[in-house]
Amino acid sequence: MDVDSEDGRPSWIVDAVKYFELIEGGEHWSQLVSEWQELEKALGYPDRQNRIPAKLRPEEIRVWCRNSRDYEKLPKIKSAKQYGTVWRQWWEALQPTSRGEKTWPLPRIQPPNASEWDLVRRGGCNGFFLVIMGLAWWLLAALNGKEGAEDALEAVEDVSWVCRTLLKVCTNASPTEKHPAADLGSASNKCLRLS
Repeated sequence: MDVDSEDGRPSWIVDAVKYFELIEGGEHWSQLVSEWQELEKALGYPDRQNRIPAKLRPEEIRVWCRNSRDYEKLPKIKSAKQYGTVWRQWWEALQPTSRGEKTWPLPRIQPPNASEWDLVRRGGCNGFFLVIMGLAWWLLAALNGKEGAEDALEAVEDVSWVCRTLLKVCTNASPTEKHPAADLGSASNKCLRLS
């Protein structure tokens, strides 16, 4: 893992934060970026093997990943509204059933079992980061095109709520409840044991 010498964060996180800070998404966006960094730290900066499900994921994310994740060659979002619809379907598919479906914004209901967060509780460059990266493109397209900014900002608040909830799940785990290294492919994962 490439590590930034200043604070121990992996270099891919340092690069992502530089990009995210260029987006003028307001206080909620800045808060989400901070919370995400805390989540990655709590998860122990997992490696590339810790993947968030790709089913329903926007095509733009797949293309960007396939093209070396180059911040100089970001996808062009033609319609913020259309992209937002696809992004939202993916996000909803990653949520615990207790949050409901087909309603937006999603209800902020925590599941009775922490393992219901397993689809989204994935750190690393192939994990929760991709949710935020895709959201960044939607937010930027909505703000620049004056189309659907309210929906994109609502999504920022929802992702932020999930991020805070996951952080609580990870930091409240007792030593016996933490994942063994093999569960998520990381030697330093600190979340509740998967069922």
